[in-house]
Order: sequence, then structure tokens, then C-alpha cells
Amino acid sequence: MQTVGNQAYAKQRNKKLIVDILRKEGPLSRADIKKFINLSSPSISTNVERLLNDNILKTFGRASSMGGRKTIFYNVNYNYGYIIGIDLSLDYIYVGISDLKGTILDKKRIEITSKKYKTNFNNMINVLYSLLDENDISSEKILYICVSSPGVLKENGELKYVDSEDWFYESSIFKDLEKTFNKKIFVENDVNLAVFAEFKRGVGNSFSYLSYIKIDKGLGAGIIFNGEILKGKKGEAGEVGFSLLRNKNGDIISLEKELHLERIYKEISEDINDGQKTIISELVNGHLENIDIDIIAKAITLNDEYIKIKIKYFAEELGIFISNIMSILSLESIIIGGSIKKIGKYFLDEVRQFVSENLPFEVTILYSNFDDETGLIGAFEMGIDYFFNNLFKE
Repeated sequence: MQTVGNQAYAKQRNKKLIVDILRKEGPLSRADIKKFINLSSPSISTNVERLLNDNILKTFGRASSMGGRKTIFYNVNYNYGYIIGIDLSLDYIYVGISDLKGTILDKKRIEITSKKYKTNFNNMINVLYSLLDENDISSEKILYICVSSPGVLKENGELKYVDSEDWFYESSIFKDLEKTFNKKIFVENDVNLAVFAEFKRGVGNSFSYLSYIKIDKGLGAGIIFNGEILKGKKGEAGEVGFSLLRNKNGDIISLEKELHLERIYKEISEDINDGQKTIISELVNGHLENIDIDIIAKAITLNDEYIKIKIKYFAEELGIFISNIMSILSLESIIIGGSIKKIGKYFLDEVRQFVSENLPFEVTILYSNFDDETGLIGAFEMGIDYFFNNLFKE
């Protein structure tokens, strides 16, 4: 005999089964739904009607069938509500709006021109309200605000390991967002959300064990292990920048101080000042402070041997790091993101070659197919996951 509690659970479970299969295979007719899930036709019809009444599903066109009757198709109502995504960084804020399918309805990158928290926060809020107005979305339709941020979120909602140069350092940004919109706020480490974006919608979506490594002004890594973000006991897993090594001078330093782009720019500049011949000097018209990743990429395409050797060495350093990760975690794939991608195929090939020659087992190494919106996409996916995972919980 089923108890009231068991009956309620069964109803919720059955509705979730229907929504899950429609998210994967929809639009479907009721007969199509029955082919995928083990529910009776009356149960499917009853639950579909309930979901339509709750506005979770919508009809999705009709098709002719035998006997002249029109077959009705159903799908998830992905416009039931919307997610606001925010990606914070030192140099910019990326904001956007997504539906429940992950379709980005609108987005905008806001360049940071002030170190004042209030100025940047108010600018961000104004842009968000503008995006809502332009897309005819009322604030009542916003389900959650999901934030991608550097650092690790502590239990009290504050961030640790945030650079003191960040404009939101020691700010109340998450409380201020909650107060402004009166919505539930989710916050996650930026690189964790980047690997989540790759796992959900990027080149990592066919793997359950993967790492995303971002190389830019700094170094960060996020890990998906058995389909879940690997955070560790205190949420600090993936903070690879704190790994220690001994540099060529014999000093013990953190990995983040060694494996980042600013180091390359500095070394190239120093070598040129010491007499090194390279096309870089022409490309920057002698202004060595203008050396950046685009200039390096250009030098590679022009077959500058000095730069190719420099980048090969950097690729090998990354290859050592990847090999160490693989030896511990045995992942299926490593995805490389950040500005380093602009160097192109040469760098990726060098990393792959080094790893294949030094690691006794296989790993798929890829570039991310996202640009600088990876954290924003991860923020959307976090909100979408939460919505559907909690939709039918009592």
C-alpha cells in the first residue's frame, strides 16, 4: 500500500522523467515519450497536462497522422524563467541573460575603467536593467543570478584568494546583488565554471573526467571528476597556482609566477635588450612594452625561430604540469583556454607532442572552443542545473 508520501514522490518523479526526456529528445508526442520512459499512457497524459498547467511544458506544433487527427508535440518551456549571468574579473565584467536551454539572449562586456567598487557596481546594474528592457524581460521572470568570480567562496559568503587589485576585493558585491534584485545568488570560482561550461556545452561534453587550464595573466585550473566539479573539502581544489617549484635560479616559487603570459613578455623584452634578434622588435616598432600575445602569434606565423623556441619551451613547461595532473587524476581530456589560444596550432601541437612522449597513457588535449565568455556560460549552466534539479523537490 502506497503512503501519501510515496504517492507524492511518485508524482514528482514521473514529472521529472518527462521533463528530462524532453530536454534531451524534445519535441515529442505523448506516444514518443512512452517509447523512452516506463510509464503508462494514462500516467503520461495526466502528467503532461499537469506540466502544461504549471507552464513547465508547452505544445510545439502539430503534425498529421493516420485517421486525420493531428498529433500534438510537447517540449520544455525554456522561457519559463531566465538566468542572469555575471563574470567578474580585474579588467572587465561580462553580463548576460540566458533562457533555460542555455541560449544566450543578450550579453555585454563592460570594460573596467575605475578602481571604485561603487562606480563599477552601479554601471553593471544599469547595463543589466538595460539588457532586460531591450529583451522585454521583467525582473519577475528572473529566477537566479549566477556569478563567476576569481577566488574561493567561504562559508560566510566572502571570497578568499582574490587579488587585492581586483575592484571588488573585500566588497559586499553578492549581498548588494541580492538586495538589488531580491533573487537567489549563486557564486562559484571562475575556472570551476569554465570547466563546467566545457563539460556541458563545449569540447569537453563527451568526457566525464577532464580539466580546464586557463593561461592568461595568471594560471588556473578546474576539474570535472565523474561528471562533477571537483572542489575538495574546502572548495580549494584546482588552485594550481599555489603549486610550488624551483626555478632556474634555484628559488622556490609558486607555479602561477612561472606559467603565465606576463613572464613570456618580460623575458622576450629582456632578451631583446640583451641583443637578441627577433622580428618582434619590428612588430612593436621598438616599443617593447607593447609585446602581447597577438604580437607573439604574428611572430609565429612569420616563422621567427627565436619566438618558436621560446614558445616551445613554454609548451613543454605546460606539458610537465599536464603530465603531473594526469599521473594523479587519470583524466580523459585537458582543455586549454585563455589568451594562450591565440598562438594557435603551433603551441597546441608542441604541448601534445611533449605529453605523448613523456606520459605512458593517452589523454586528449584540446583548445577551448569558447572565447572570453566561458565563465558566463558556466554561470548560466549552474543556474539551469539548479532549476531542473530542484524543480520537483517537495
